[in-house]
Amino acid sequence: MYHALFYKSPLIVNFTFYKYPRMKFKLFILYIIICAGIFYPQEYKYAVISNIKFGAPNSVSQLTQVVNNINSREEIKFVVVIGDITLRGGDNEFAAANKILDKLKVDYYPVLGFSDMKYGSSGGSIAKELFEDDKFTLEVGTSSIHIGMNDFTPWRTRGHFSIEDLKWLDTEVTTVNSGEELNYYSSVPLNEKNIGNWYEVPNRLRAKNWRAVFYPAQQNRIITEASPPVVEIGPSLNKENYWNYTLVDYRTDSLFFYQISQDTLQELWGALSKADTAIKPITASDIEKAPIETITDVIDSNYAPFVLWQKDLQKEMYAPILITEDKIFTASFSGEINCFDLEGNPIWTHQLDRTILSNLTREKDLLLIGTIEGDLFSINANNGNVVQVIGVGEPITSQLVTADVHYNDKDTKGVIAGTSNGNVYFYEIYSFELIWMNNSSKEMIETKPLVLRDKILFTSQDGYLYNVDLNSGVLNWKWSERNSGSLSSPVTNGKFVFVSSPDKNITAIDLLQGTQAWRKNEYKGFETLNISDDKKKLLIKSLSDYFNIADAATGKADKKIKCPFGIDPDPSPILEINNEYLFGTGYGTIYRIDKTFRCTPVLFLGNARVTTLQSIGDSVIAAADCDGKIVLFKLKQD
Repeated sequence: MYHALFYKSPLIVNFTFYKYPRMKFKLFILYIIICAGIFYPQEYKYAVISNIKFGAPNSVSQLTQVVNNINSREEIKFVVVIGDITLRGGDNEFAAANKILDKLKVDYYPVLGFSDMKYGSSGGSIAKELFEDDKFTLEVGTSSIHIGMNDFTPWRTRGHFSIEDLKWLDTEVTTVNSGEELNYYSSVPLNEKNIGNWYEVPNRLRAKNWRAVFYPAQQNRIITEASPPVVEIGPSLNKENYWNYTLVDYRTDSLFFYQISQDTLQELWGALSKADTAIKPITASDIEKAPIETITDVIDSNYAPFVLWQKDLQKEMYAPILITEDKIFTASFSGEINCFDLEGNPIWTHQLDRTILSNLTREKDLLLIGTIEGDLFSINANNGNVVQVIGVGEPITSQLVTADVHYNDKDTKGVIAGTSNGNVYFYEIYSFELIWMNNSSKEMIETKPLVLRDKILFTSQDGYLYNVDLNSGVLNWKWSERNSGSLSSPVTNGKFVFVSSPDKNITAIDLLQGTQAWRKNEYKGFETLNISDDKKKLLIKSLSDYFNIADAATGKADKKIKCPFGIDPDPSPILEINNEYLFGTGYGTIYRIDKTFRCTPVLFLGNARVTTLQSIGDSVIAAADCDGKIVLFKLKQD
């Protein structure tokens, strides 16, 4: 985490030490001047670079010219970089952008954008290595403070303020003096309620002398009606080989914004008087998803489940939790592995010091874990001790699955791991010997592979569905529809394999031939798709407000059920239990489709994406979200 301080405290002078009155008087005047600069807002200039999108045409030359221009201006004290640093989140894009930005003569402070987190194979962790962190605090004397924080989660469309970043913000805000002017930098508007934990940042900052919010936009603009005012900064680079950035002149009573570009030396595009930056209180209607007393407070008591126990780990947990017949395993983004019994009592904890985005999988006493650093671990499920580890050499990005395999003249188990480079590795789990490797795909595999007897099916960010022979790793076939984009995890009824795509189509592909059987757009499916236990029905959560049930053989609609969850683009689990369906949302609510096909909310975990819904047995359901909340509950029966 960046934490910098400009303008050191003044030297306190003992005037009685000096013999000559005239010297005393001069030093006294100097002391007053220095104190005036400390105890009243200081004036300084800094630069803001917005939406670099490094990797786009001409981005190398344009960013280089921006850096050179900033270096030519001695008045610029520091630089803030907001929005998409990269075009596709690639490690090479990050490294190249960092190499150019490091040529700045002053410090720079980046806040990552959508593309950096959505498409980056490292889940943003490479930015922490290159830039030291993805958040910062910068104090300018005692008069002003600048804070910026990442507001996206790895590989997801919807923004989210993570629970651990919010804890960091708590620490930083606590040290802010009441007189310090606070400026906040984001890559999304803070009032967007489709951002997970959106209210948490304003709730923390509004008690301070909060002056402005800066975020990237299509053009330069100041919104004084917002509270506090919003400063929108247009893109600094574009396809027409035109570069620019914003110079901020931070004055005692105002902020002046100038566009610096190749066409003009300095052009004023806006000003913000500090008299217009009073903070308006957040109303109750603004905090409709605010923290709740208990985990069921927002649910009608007629439908609220019986909560058996709940636990809040206060950890970023993007990997689903794993529930087995006797234990529950969790993995945090920072590599903390926890094991609990089914009553929620801790059994062991192990810190791997790795980045984990993939799910855990268990085979007997072995717990298998893949990491962004490219290591595949096996851990003793009973005590948390590492059994063995092998370096794959590239980030493990897919969800892990195991499969039966005949290898070295014996029946055994293998683990399948997809990587950021599009490779699929199949290792024997007890020896970690490589059985085979498939390199048919050239782009990141982030979804969960599907194992079917003698074949493995997986999707990649290249928009293809691949069918690979389980025993040899040889490609059987691959399928894609033009402009479909990255596909969902596949599901099957044994005859067809089904995927959803960002163009909102649901497609059935013949499992043997790899040809399209049917394709439907009417369900507006996105990334959430499953199949019923009897393999006859497709279960589809629409992009917004509907849950659909369709005939798997024909794609014909069976039921279209209204569920007012809003726009929800990210994948959510769907669970069938006792002829009913449960599904989670990115907003933290779990919905129930009962036997009469009525949709009701049954549980609200908090404003964070639901990552897990799993039946344990005896109608017990386990749920978890990406902020580390775990709940075991039973449904009320009519």
